[in-house]
Amino acid sequence: MLTIVLQQAGLPIEGLSLIIGIARLLDMLRSAINVTGDAAVTCHYSQV
Repeated sequence: MLTIVLQQAGLPIEGLSLIIGIARLLDMLRSAINVTGDAAVTCHYSQV
């Protein structure tokens, strides 16, 4: 689907690997922040 959009926009298909690489890094960062937040809340409520 993304290749079709890139072709219609006139962008090279090689940009797809760049987009996927950046998206993976951002996804890992979001996951790390989510886990850290969940752990902090769990620690806080276990102290109460």
